[in-house]
Amino acid sequence: MVERVEDAATGSIDYIRTEKAAELDIILKGLATWAQRHIKAEIALEDRDADLLMWNIRRQVDVDELPKQRVVVRFNFSDATSPASTYWLIHKPGETVEICASDPGFDVDLFVETKVTVMTGVYLGRRSFERDVEDGRLFLSGNQRLVKTFRRWLKFSMHSDVENIAQVDHYTTEP
Repeated sequence: MVERVEDAATGSIDYIRTEKAAELDIILKGLATWAQRHIKAEIALEDRDADLLMWNIRRQVDVDELPKQRVVVRFNFSDATSPASTYWLIHKPGETVEICASDPGFDVDLFVETKVTVMTGVYLGRRSFERDVEDGRLFLSGNQRLVKTFRRWLKFSMHSDVENIAQVDHYTTEP
C-alpha cells in the first residue's frame, strides 16, 4: 500500500502510495461522507485537540488569497486542553505556512478568539461559521481585509461540505 523510496544521493527517505492504495480513495471518500451524515456532531466533536486542529488549519490556508506580505493570525482557544491555548499562524510570501505555539514576536494582523469545540465544529462543517460569528462564539478582529475574506483564505475540511451533514444541535444551550 505504501512504497519506501530512498534518495541515494541525499539518504533521505520518502513514502508514496501505491496504485493499489490510490484505488481505495473512492471507498474512503464514501466512508467519510457516510460518517459526516450519520455520526452525531456531538460525538464527532468529542475528541478535540487544539494542536491537531491547528496542524490541519495550517494545511488549509489558500496563500493566493492572502495579502502579498507577511500575515500573522493569532488563534486563542479558551477551552484548550493541550499545553498551548494560543497559536500563531504565519505566512510569508514564497514560504509555507507555519504554526507557532509561542509568540513569534511579530505584530498580529488578525485575532481569532473562540473555543476549540467551536473552531473544530466549523472546520469540520458540523457548525455554521456565519452563525457562530453572529452569536459571538467565533470572534475575529484586526485587519478588515483578513476578517472579510476569512472563508476565502481559510479552507475548511474537504469533508465539510457534505450534503446533509449532521450539524450540532445545541446552539441554544451551548456557551
